[in-house]
Amino acid sequence: MRIKQVAVGTLLSLSLTGWAVLAAFAQAPDAGKIGQSVKQAPPNLPLSPPAKLDISPTEEQVSDTTSENELTVITVRGFHIAGQTVYSEKELLALVKEAVGQELTLQDLHNVAARITKYYRRHGYLVAAAYIPAQDVTDGIVRIDIREGRYGKIQFSGDLPVSEQTIRRALGVKSGQIIAENALERGMLSLNDIPGLTARGTLTVGDTTGTSDLIIKIQKARTVSGSLTVNNFANSFTGKNQLSFNTNFYNLSGSGDLAAIRGDATGPGLTNGKISYTAPGGIPGLSFGAAYARMHYKLGDDFASLDASGYSTSTLLSANYVLNRSRDHNLYAQIGYEGKRLQDKVNASGTVTDKKADTITISITGDSQDKFAGGGISSYSLAHTWGNLDIMSADAKTNDDITAQTSGRFEKTTLNIIRLQRIADRVSLYSCLTGQLAGKNLESSEKIILGGANGVRAYPQGEASGDEGYLATCELRYLLPLPQDKTGIFQLIGFYDTGKVTLNKNLWPGYSGVNSRTLAGAGVGLQYVKPGHYFLRVDYAKKIGRGEAQSDTDKNGRLWVQMINYF
Repeated sequence: MRIKQVAVGTLLSLSLTGWAVLAAFAQAPDAGKIGQSVKQAPPNLPLSPPAKLDISPTEEQVSDTTSENELTVITVRGFHIAGQTVYSEKELLALVKEAVGQELTLQDLHNVAARITKYYRRHGYLVAAAYIPAQDVTDGIVRIDIREGRYGKIQFSGDLPVSEQTIRRALGVKSGQIIAENALERGMLSLNDIPGLTARGTLTVGDTTGTSDLIIKIQKARTVSGSLTVNNFANSFTGKNQLSFNTNFYNLSGSGDLAAIRGDATGPGLTNGKISYTAPGGIPGLSFGAAYARMHYKLGDDFASLDASGYSTSTLLSANYVLNRSRDHNLYAQIGYEGKRLQDKVNASGTVTDKKADTITISITGDSQDKFAGGGISSYSLAHTWGNLDIMSADAKTNDDITAQTSGRFEKTTLNIIRLQRIADRVSLYSCLTGQLAGKNLESSEKIILGGANGVRAYPQGEASGDEGYLATCELRYLLPLPQDKTGIFQLIGFYDTGKVTLNKNLWPGYSGVNSRTLAGAGVGLQYVKPGHYFLRVDYAKKIGRGEAQSDTDKNGRLWVQMINYF
């Protein structure tokens, strides 16, 4: 369809009131919708780097055993286990009950004790050991001693870009604690999460029997990183071709903090900027964040005659906590506040619409890797938002009261699930599902959007915006047989996208037209990655079905290109 014809025809009557003009131009994107498009990004699959930990050979834990003839046979009437704190004696005796009543040599007894050692280590107690101490076993009761393995000294070496207190707080383990793989792995990964450093840990024999020293080597990492991105992902009425940059500054204050600056521009049609800051919160796994963003737009192309422009601002505060941190599974919780201010101005009608919204969002985010059906990586997030919308312009508020009634309190729940599944050596399957439920009709900045480079790619950016709905993507990826260390990673991709939205959660008297949209498309793509340096993605998509684009000129096919240079 040609939106220009609608716009020109409607401009013939400027006697309409301000809110009526806005209703007539309902297809024109506003600050909320454009802001959604700016924030919209391809879903990530976070990967945890391996925990950098070496376990050096430790002293033989059975060195206290008797030195008598190994061929001596003992009739075992029972066992007594001492030194354990993690498990009860009853639990450990169950591991060796088959040996009771047997005639065993000392070597057989060592093997019995080894069952307990394996049990400990299978459950993540890296240096725990059970052994047979020197003893009188004439009564047939054999004693097994447990050394569960505790930290001796915890030392740091190298160039410390942050205080030792910050490093110890992130590590989370202390001298005297039992050495457990989960806690140590979490600590080492948390250390490497501190901006501006890398850490490698080594366990060595401690000065005291039954202890191991943890030696951590700290290296200062780069203090600045970023990316420069060029794509054609933006809304056509603000300019399709978009230039973006993102710069991260690590450890500015010496406390393990992170500051970031982001900017996006399509020329005079769209400018967007965001600054953010995150700092550790005083206990392991806790951090606090703050951010401010401002976006300005001016409509062109088919809507140039409206002389329409606007802006949005956003202030964000958040508290984040790491619930679980490991190589195979990570889980994070966040609570955040966002205060938004939006303004849309149509000079052709002298209309200005001001809105503000305050929201509180609680979310859970996680990622994992597993060996299911050949191995795969998953990522997921679940969030619930409570908010309040205040429409401050009288005409717009009057129009809202008799139509969508978005003003006032609202709620919504969003879900995102991603899976990258190995199919064969060079073949993988990527799938993504995003969904949203709403408690009432929502303002445009809170809606789910189907069309665009990160949605149903056969439709334009911003197509099919609704209160509730889902968006699903499936991609079959083939890794080209090229030398990756020299050329990088090339993948051929075939994809299918589909989604459905309910435009308005609740209808109102006088509403006409459809209230749902279903979009689908398929296509092919090429992806090139040279980790840490370059990323290139090209997609060509065609529609499936007869649904025409309504937010922009309808096309049989769409081409999307994105190039990123990392520094």
